[in-house]
Amino acid sequence: MKKDIKGVILKLSRFLGKEYIEAIEKDNSVLNNIIYFSGFEYMKKHLSDVYDIEKDEKHVGRLYTGFLHSYEFTKDLNLPDDLPELEFVRKGIVGDWKNHFSAEQTERLNKKFLQKLNGTEVLEWYPLEY
Repeated sequence: MKKDIKGVILKLSRFLGKEYIEAIEKDNSVLNNIIYFSGFEYMKKHLSDVYDIEKDEKHVGRLYTGFLHSYEFTKDLNLPDDLPELEFVRKGIVGDWKNHFSAEQTERLNKKFLQKLNGTEVLEWYPLEY
């Protein structure tokens, strides 16, 4: 996706249906907005802002539905106040997961990928490493 975001968006819009690709073809700003609003920097800033709202209960009504469910669930857990700060979006670096997985975790992930995605083009995007 990072190598060819426009190509991925066009391919996805064709897959989703005629109206999606037509919207992009009729108005180039649609494609530009998709790229902008789905970009890492935008999502990191704005999704982190949404995540931070949970600390201020007067803003809970503005939360996205899925996040509201998560907020209510974790609120009911009565977690200690001294937990480390959670970063909603990490770095956006392709392959950075390798710095966080053990050899055993990498092996398990590769086996699961092969099991679920064998025979698909996804394996072209994700070269397995052992």
